[in-house]
Amino acid sequence: MKLALISSFVIAASAQNLQSCVTDFNSETDYFTQKYNETNSEFTVTYSKHYKTLINKLSNQTFVLHQCGTPVPKNVPAGAAIYSIPLKKIAVGDTTVLTFLEALGVSSAITLSSALDYTVSPCLQASNITALNATNLRVQAEQYKTVDAYFTGYASDSNPNNTVLFPASNSKDSDYRTNWIDMIGEDTAKKVRSSIEDNFSCLLSGAKDAGTKEGKPVIAWTNYEAPSDFNQNKAAWVVSAAPYKLDYSQDAGGNPLNLGEVRKSFATSKEFLEAIANVDIIIDESFASLNATNFHKTYSLESNTTTIKAFDSKNIYQEQGLVNAIGGSAWFESAVLFKHLVLGYAQFQLVFIPSNNFNFRDLISILHPQSMPGYKRTYFINIFSEKSKVVNESDCKAEDKNQLSIPKIQCPVKIESPKSSSRKGFVASGALALFLVTLLL
Repeated sequence: MKLALISSFVIAASAQNLQSCVTDFNSETDYFTQKYNETNSEFTVTYSKHYKTLINKLSNQTFVLHQCGTPVPKNVPAGAAIYSIPLKKIAVGDTTVLTFLEALGVSSAITLSSALDYTVSPCLQASNITALNATNLRVQAEQYKTVDAYFTGYASDSNPNNTVLFPASNSKDSDYRTNWIDMIGEDTAKKVRSSIEDNFSCLLSGAKDAGTKEGKPVIAWTNYEAPSDFNQNKAAWVVSAAPYKLDYSQDAGGNPLNLGEVRKSFATSKEFLEAIANVDIIIDESFASLNATNFHKTYSLESNTTTIKAFDSKNIYQEQGLVNAIGGSAWFESAVLFKHLVLGYAQFQLVFIPSNNFNFRDLISILHPQSMPGYKRTYFINIFSEKSKVVNESDCKAEDKNQLSIPKIQCPVKIESPKSSSRKGFVASGALALFLVTLLL
């Protein structure tokens, strides 16, 4: 039994007609033996015998999906897009969608994409997917005609009529981001999500326990927006409190800096630096890669007298841990689905030794080698001491070509006191999914 927008759009939902069309239609047969029955405020799925109706509440799209070989449904909702499933060929317009498709084992249906330059997935880098023409609209329009649907996370006037919006990265919290896999599948999607949820729940328990016992470091999600003559934007410094970032930070045992706005923008660096002066950890989400020198310049530290605790203690991170050759980041690709890795990589990497500035002192691999031997972060790097890992097509594993394996983190992990200190260690619990960096805000 496989999916269903991929049987819900790309793979047939019925065991009877897996990867094929119905040849002997019976109006009394239920062709959706596996159903999505959970409550979700961002999308809904309702079933009839041979078709299903999927409503994407974030994009205000309605899809009626009928099994190939069955009659086209009548009396469908006004404005609904009707598709015969499974789809055979699809196009993809952003990297977030890619990991969902790989995890469901349907990436072979991708024949066209505008996201190839930015994908970190080694197996997709090694694939024969055709690149969408970005400069010739006439050629692009002809390319769209070769696919059954175009999956993307973003609405645009240039999107073709057969666009399926998949706005997982716009979800209101971390749970909903992962749950979008249920929009594009039933049985297989449920298994993938359950695997992620089980691992996440185990990690969550340990992270909250550590945060309760040892205190909660304060985390600021920040971003510098450079001035632009193109759109007349002025320089701005931003603190983000997107709901999913607050979720991750709190789940991991941290305390996110929340200035009362989802996106608090400062026109001067002085005001901005005063707002973040006492946070323990900064997760910088600026587009450009930073090091200690250009961070100092970007945040105008040289022209201000404000002391930044996180800078002095070298607790500043970016989401550039895993990238492709031109800088495409796995944070905008696999981290949306794999929330357990976001939490886990942070939780098990660094240890706080209680002090006035919550310095990171030791790697968890040193303190707990029996728990996390050789373990390294995936998504985040310390701008003072670490460099990105560049992934290319030679990193594609044979077992991931047909369906991406769901990585798991060893759990539960025994949290012990640092052997090198008489003081009790403070695990950077999840460190707050310490290493979360924004998706779209």
